[in-house]
Amino acid sequence: MTLADPKTMPFVGSRVLDWPYAEGLRMDEAMHPLTLLTFGMYGEVLPNQNGAPVRIVVPWKYGFKSGKSIVKIRFVEKEPGTAWNKAAPQEYGFYSNVNPNVDHPRWSQATERRIGDGGGLFAKRTKTLMFNGYEAQVGQLYARHGPEEVLLSRCGREQARCMHPAAKPLVFVLCLLPFAWLFYGAFTDRPGRQSGRVPDPRDRRLDAALHLHRAGRHAAAGHRPRPTRWRAFAACWACSRTSTSCVHLL
Repeated sequence: MTLADPKTMPFVGSRVLDWPYAEGLRMDEAMHPLTLLTFGMYGEVLPNQNGAPVRIVVPWKYGFKSGKSIVKIRFVEKEPGTAWNKAAPQEYGFYSNVNPNVDHPRWSQATERRIGDGGGLFAKRTKTLMFNGYEAQVGQLYARHGPEEVLLSRCGREQARCMHPAAKPLVFVLCLLPFAWLFYGAFTDRPGRQSGRVPDPRDRRLDAALHLHRAGRHAAAGHRPRPTRWRAFAACWACSRTSTSCVHLL
């Protein structure tokens, strides 16, 4: 269990995860020499943003398995529920070992960009190594597991296959269509632009009359009118958030 203090951690109250953050390891994983209880880094005391006062580091697993600011450790008989596994079991399994041969339900994990290589998002991608390069040291821990079970739990593996990979780009585009329509409308609020023809002066006069009518109506109601374009941008933002949520659930 990790620290969950709303006073110093403002986003602990978000509904993305079930707080406090919880992670788990098998006993043989926890007792492996590469698994570290960490109190410092680079010769200094561990900073708050890196998980002070103590965190765990499991270098052959994906980063979310290395819990920060640990306040409680429990020993249980059965596999415990973990934060991301409970939030999205179709994507995050209990083991979550680095495995380039098993794709995440929404992207490939066969290649990666290394921090520090330079280039940022345009840095050259390198091949991801099995178990993050520690296959010789930890591979024997998972000899009885299938290649997919190393990354996903059994439940997660079945749910991850519920949609054919070829259908995911189509669903993604369909989710973005309302956003594109609203974004287009934010810049085509004149009849001349919407129809693709040269604006007629009468259209402009009609637009001006409608604008004056709306302004007078808002003034009579006692509040200032809001620009239509800003309302469209707000709708675009809301639609983009909805689309992101839909894609996250694929």
